[in-house]
Amino acid sequence: MGIPGPSTLRIGFPGTGRAPISFEPRSIDAPVVLGRPSKTGPVVPDVELVDEAVSRRHAECMFDGSRWHVRSLGKGGTALDGRLVPENAWIPLGAVSMLAIGPFRMRLTVGGVPAGSTIAETVTFSDAEGGARPEAVSRMRLESAEVRLSALLAAARRIGASDDELPLCQAVVDVLVETRDFDRAFVMRAGAEGDPAGWMPVASAATSEHARALPVSRTLLGEARAIGGMVRLDHSMARMHGAASLMASGATAAICAPIPSTTPARLFLYADTRSGGALGDAAVPFADMVAQLAGLTLSAAERRALQGEMVQARKIQERLLPDAEGECGCVRWSLYSRPAAHAPGVEARPSGDFFTVIEAGDGRVAAFIGDVAGKGAGAAIVMASSVAHLDGAVRRGMPIEDALAGVSEFFVRRPNLDFSVSTGGFSTAIAVEIRPDGACRGVDAAHCYAAVVRADGHASRLEFPNRTTMIGYAAGIELVADEFRLAPGDRLVLFSDGVVDQQDRSGRRFCEAFESDPEPVLAALRGSSSASDDVQRLVAALERFAQGVPWSDDVTVASIALATTPA
Repeated sequence: MGIPGPSTLRIGFPGTGRAPISFEPRSIDAPVVLGRPSKTGPVVPDVELVDEAVSRRHAECMFDGSRWHVRSLGKGGTALDGRLVPENAWIPLGAVSMLAIGPFRMRLTVGGVPAGSTIAETVTFSDAEGGARPEAVSRMRLESAEVRLSALLAAARRIGASDDELPLCQAVVDVLVETRDFDRAFVMRAGAEGDPAGWMPVASAATSEHARALPVSRTLLGEARAIGGMVRLDHSMARMHGAASLMASGATAAICAPIPSTTPARLFLYADTRSGGALGDAAVPFADMVAQLAGLTLSAAERRALQGEMVQARKIQERLLPDAEGECGCVRWSLYSRPAAHAPGVEARPSGDFFTVIEAGDGRVAAFIGDVAGKGAGAAIVMASSVAHLDGAVRRGMPIEDALAGVSEFFVRRPNLDFSVSTGGFSTAIAVEIRPDGACRGVDAAHCYAAVVRADGHASRLEFPNRTTMIGYAAGIELVADEFRLAPGDRLVLFSDGVVDQQDRSGRRFCEAFESDPEPVLAALRGSSSASDDVQRLVAALERFAQGVPWSDDVTVASIALATTPA
């Protein structure tokens, strides 16, 4: 091929290996046609662009006697150096231009590359014959590549500035319409599964109120929900079920993508265009990125809200617990209670363990320890309800076994009790009542974890022969109290299964089977001199054993001492 003349138009296809095509000036009635070839139609394009997004006669180039021009005819639009070419308007070409049609990127050169052209910040490989050579990349070309990135960064700033769902969703739809890829956009909330009419708009933006009022494609919404990902419809997909009704509404292309803030998604981004043709190849991934950004921002906002709620719930729960040290009637106690290791991004979480000390009017002091099934907020609600019931029952003079049975029946009577979920409303528990003379009664509802430390430091496991099933699990459970005695200065140590189940770095448990081998717990308590010493020793032994491994379960340890001088 010879050296191009000053008016030669050269069309290259960088990065594809396709040979460039050169054209000399033509008459007005014979422009250079770029488009999709037709096997039967009269149009035979000079530059064949084989893709469904390209029209038969998509764009034309023509020399007017002094310079080359381009105009767009296709419904999908044509971009010159990153800017949309107005339909049927002739736009002059520079010495080097980038033309985008559908998925094709073409380099248009008039004559040779002129001396003094913009120095490149980026270097590509030329597809010129005779081997690769460095070529200058114009600032306009670089800016065209930066347009989407800039728009995405701007979208990220706008979306990220919103903490609440409604303003965030409004920012999302505004961003899509302002890019001019779409004539309107909606964030839609999904209804119940299997309810195609249950979709509700959360936010919308449109180029006109008429466009905003038109219906959206339920087919597209349903498909995006079914596959959990981005879907699209346009004229090239007219054979698809649902496309006909979409096109009949005036839309030429539409997309729908889930906003992944929940699993499964409950919010979906829907957008369509009525400007003609298929969407540009950058519009679809841009819309998907906006949906992903919205999902991340909503998830972060929900985590912050959850963290705040967890902190407040834990503070309220701490107010329901006795003080760390205290006296009540004939007993003194010491208490340690700590929730399981926090979830990522959550500073605090409620505990499913409960402990309470209640003074009855007849001189008895009742103490209850329990471990609600599950963890977190659900378990905390069951814990709070249990403590409230127990406190009221004991203060009215009810025996501990009847107080526990009342809590059990309360949860059994709940019509929506579901044992398939992590917190079903049932728990293990130990209840004890202590009299000033040291006479004690105790009920073990499948909890098992109790020890006695005598005034001289001797420690032993406390057994309850009449132990029964957990409370709240079945109706009509019969609880029978066992009797034992404490001497002045003796302590009753109660703890939750978070103590025995705590693991070290190798996965070994602190106490593999407390009922048959309580030695790890008793070794920590042996020689202790007071209620606070009991608690400190057991917690310290647990921390040494764990070797920095986070608490895998809620941990509660309480020691209750009979006063050395009976009232």
